[in-house]
Order: sequence, then C-alpha cells, then structure tokens
Amino acid sequence: MAGTRESNWHGVELRHLIALRAVAAERSFSAAARTLGYTQSAVSGQVLALERLIGARLFVRVRGTRPLELTEEGKVLLGHATAMLARLEVAQSELASVESQLPPALRVGTFWAVGALVPAVFRRLEGGIAQVELHEEGSADALLDSIERRRLDLAFTTLPVREGPFELVPLYRDPYTVVARRGDRIAAGATVTIDELAAQRVLTLSGCRSQASLELVLEARGRPLDVCKRLDTVSSVLAFVANGFGVGLLPTLAAELPPSLTALPLDPRIPSRVIALARHRDAPLDEVAQRLVDVAVDVGSALEHGPVLQAAG
Repeated sequence: MAGTRESNWHGVELRHLIALRAVAAERSFSAAARTLGYTQSAVSGQVLALERLIGARLFVRVRGTRPLELTEEGKVLLGHATAMLARLEVAQSELASVESQLPPALRVGTFWAVGALVPAVFRRLEGGIAQVELHEEGSADALLDSIERRRLDLAFTTLPVREGPFELVPLYRDPYTVVARRGDRIAAGATVTIDELAAQRVLTLSGCRSQASLELVLEARGRPLDVCKRLDTVSSVLAFVANGFGVGLLPTLAAELPPSLTALPLDPRIPSRVIALARHRDAPLDEVAQRLVDVAVDVGSALEHGPVLQAAG
C-alpha cells in the first residue's frame, strides 16, 4: 500500500499545484477559475485529481456559500507547493536575465504606509537611482509575497511580518500620533495619554499588522480602542477627522496634515511601529543592494531626530 501511495505522488503535476494555490487563495473554485482563466469544472477536476494521487482530502467541502477551508493535509501541501512554484518563478526570472545579457536592476518594493522614508532614501542614492526599479504594492503582505517569490530584491515593510524566508533590517521606530481638529478639547493638551485615547472614537487604517499589534497591547492593558471606522488610506482618515467623526490614529511618517488638523504625540509607553527592509534570506546582496540598505539605515537613524507628520503651510 505504501509503495502504491509513493508511486502515485510521481503523477503530481504543476497544474495540480497551481490549482491548489489558486483555490486556497480565493477560497472558492469559481473564483479560482476566474483567476486562472479556466472553467470551474477544470479547476475542481485538478484538485480532485491531486487528492486522488496523494490519498488525502485537501479542502473541507460544505454545502452553501461558505468559503472553502483547507484541511490539515491541505495546509501542509500548500506550503510545499508555494515554495516549489516560487522556485520555478525564480528560475524563470534568472533565465530571462541570462538571455537578455543585461545587468538586472535592483527591484525594490514599497507601499503607501512607509511615508517619507523612501523618498529620503532615494534622494541620498543620487546617481544610484538609475539602477533601481521601484515597485508599489497595496500592502506589506503583498510585498512579502513578492520577496518570497524573488520578484523583488528588497522591500520596505513594517514589523511584525508573517513567517517566511525573510531577513529583516530594522530602520526606524515610527511613533504613533493622534490627529485631531485644532478646536477639539483633546487638541489643547501637549500629549495624549492611554486613558484619553481609550475615551475617544478612533479612525485608523485597515490591514496593518503593526496597528493590530498596538491594539493588542492596549487591550492587554485594559484600554481597548473604540475604533469606529477602519479606512484604506491616510487621506480618508484625515477627511473623516476633519468632519468630526473622531480622532485619527496614524504613524508619524504617514502624511502631511492640512492646517485645520493638528498632530499630538502619544504616551511614550505606547509602542511605536518599526519600519524595516526585508529580503529573501537565501538571496545575497550585490553592491547596489548593500548600498541601498546602508543608506536606508542612515536615513532611518536621521529621521528619529525629528517628526515628519506636521501641519502644512
């Protein structure tokens, strides 16, 4: 029986693993089919064939419209499938570089929440900027996916990060700040205490791991935040604050304020978010990459000596 099971594994093909990854990401056969450009029956057939080959169920199938969930076996196989597909994508990229005979540019990823740090780094690079391709993503997790698949060489991100083959260089401790209308009572003080923050209706950003960590710390201290709305962009948070919906909780580097708003420092006991550079731990740094890392460390150290989030004009 063991011999039959082992021989069946030899029939596993890349198309099976690609279908597994797509269904796990979309949590739906129909959505995965749209992503891959296949029919739903083709995708479900690939997954079923894979289950027969390995002798295990990969998804918990339930009636109705509930999203699909991976079984424990599915989670194990997905981890290996993701790694294998990532290695193939790396091979494809490296072969393309060999064929072009051109020195590859340094691919650096960033996202909106990093704020003023990235422009400051690029100003210091001067002529070296010509050797860098800057890629913007919508979230830190998307950047980490690109690092894992070797689509990016370096990425600016915030800590903590999810598990993966990442090496991280902390650059800058970016304290959180409270943004309020200048006429509001809370704006009259020099700082905002934990108790004062807990008593406010808070507007903040969605999908931020460092923000989630901050909220857990405050909850553990018995001061959970009253988050009335989570928004996708800093400009949206500022607009809601300006219209009296509450105070904004934002990292210091996140934005420049309009004159009608003011930024107040938080109690120093509230942990800052940490901005870092991430790279794949198995990818060596070339001369250009090492220079960018060194410049980013210097810029991050300099930024800690003065706030960047302030009123315009």
